Amino acid sequence: MTQIALPSTVTSISNAPFRGCESLKSIKVASKNKHYKSEPNKREGNDHVLFNKNKSVIIAYPASSREVQYDIPDSVTVISDWAFCDSKKLNRITMPDSVNEIGEGAFCNCTLLDEIEIPDSVVKIDDCVFRGCTSLDTVIIPDSVKDMGWGIFDGCEDKVVVYCNEGSIAQEY
Repeated sequence: MTQIALPSTVTSISNAPFRGCESLKSIKVASKNKHYKSEPNKREGNDHVLFNKNKSVIIAYPASSREVQYDIPDSVTVISDWAFCDSKKLNRITMPDSVNEIGEGAFCNCTLLDEIEIPDSVVKIDDCVFRGCTSLDTVIIPDSVKDMGWGIFDGCEDKVVVYCNEGSIAQEY
């Protein structure tokens, strides 16, 4: 499956709706859908990233997108569980200061992701967020993070350097 079109009648989507769809390039939501929307890919011109209607939650990023960088919109407060899972071409993801929660496995198996800075607005990083990110070498975690799940760096190379302040939750982790 390389494309999916969500009709206006879709009212509910569970967590990780397209997890495992490694060939998915485009998620298009009908313009009259009252609960979800998709955002155009600026480089390719296709609708592809799935959000809730007001774009406060990023639900799914297509694993087979050709983008190497993605800037999460300023409206996003939650990165949903498994949202970027298996996005093999992404090596940079920029998070705005609006994000306060990163869901379970959000960046799992993003094998080219090499560096990420968590903004000061984030208070929770759920389980397995960077599991399998084999190129990851730098993560910056601010003091605002008060809750870190288990296995966040499982399957990453031993070269991951976490920058954080002494006495922070990240240092204790």
